[in-house]
Amino acid sequence: MSIKTARILHKKRIIKNNKMRKAILISLLIILTSLLIAGFTFNANAKKKESYYQDIHCDNLGGKAEYKLENRTRIDCLTDTKAIEHDFAPKWAECAGQAIYYAQRMNLKYYEQRMNLKLKPVCALIGTEKQFKKYIPRIETINKNLINKIEIIKIYQ
Repeated sequence: MSIKTARILHKKRIIKNNKMRKAILISLLIILTSLLIAGFTFNANAKKKESYYQDIHCDNLGGKAEYKLENRTRIDCLTDTKAIEHDFAPKWAECAGQAIYYAQRMNLKYYEQRMNLKLKPVCALIGTEKQFKKYIPRIETINKNLINKIEIIKIYQ
């Protein structure tokens, strides 16, 4: 093989390799773009955090969000008549317990200040109809033994 023939073959390989590299780069760009688009679509459909629902609900009620008690615990939403705890439906027990606790703490505070106010404990459950059917009866069972019954609010996801 002559030097001239070798150079021509070498140039053809370089051109072929460059075309291959370009094809690979274009394929990678297409794959990365697809993954980015899929990622943004996934995030748009992702479930929202509890605070998202809490802020909207409390704002609609004209309440004070994240009301801080003297022991550094926080009531999700405090209105003139309700101490509201927000939680996802599977965490119904935590929601109910905190609602009762916050209402009692505030009622004691109001009593000590000789204010004639009595807050109602409210559990705002966030979930689906299927979850509400499963978990709300559990709170209703607790309510049978309470004087200051827990009000239940459904917030649909």
